[in-house]
Amino acid sequence: MDKDLYLSLKAEVHKRISHFIEDGYSLIGDIFMTLDEETGVAEVDVFLINIYNSSLPLEKYYRYQLLINEMQHFWVYLDNND
Repeated sequence: MDKDLYLSLKAEVHKRISHFIEDGYSLIGDIFMTLDEETGVAEVDVFLINIYNSSLPLEKYYRYQLLINEMQHFWVYLDNND
């Protein structure tokens, strides 16, 4: 994956999960992304752990699908463990 595209996608993911970070969750490891360059579809897996708020679930897992074109990124919610 092109480094600039990877960094752009990673920044988008951080924007998407910022509300979880504000709620007391922390990112486990890195953001995992795979890109099918033929279709322009990236799959993103995010693992979070609750480090502050005991009333929320301990861990969260989210999978997003990102459709890429030259102008913008479109997010499609796929799955979580709530």
